[in-house]
Amino acid sequence: MSKPPTLISVHPGGQVVWGRTPPAGALVIASAARYRDARSAVQAAARHARDGRRYFASGVPEAENERQAMAAALAWRDWLCKRDGLTPIDPPYVQQEA
Repeated sequence: MSKPPTLISVHPGGQVVWGRTPPAGALVIASAARYRDARSAVQAAARHARDGRRYFASGVPEAENERQAMAAALAWRDWLCKRDGLTPIDPPYVQQEA
């Protein structure tokens, strides 16, 4: 039996996370067959926070409104998927509150 894919998600503030279950309120943008593929792609491509533990999608934190944030997240997704061979997930797949 195969494992479920690892999902890559972007929070409204631009923080990128990955895992089998996306956090509530995050926009799911892509998937990878293996956890380490998702982790490696994000760690190599995302901007690193000063604390060294968080990653951000380019353009999302700087967006002035939700429309610009969505456009930035999707542009980053397209670039990331092309660069690393990940599977894009079209919006609006947002994990709802539990």
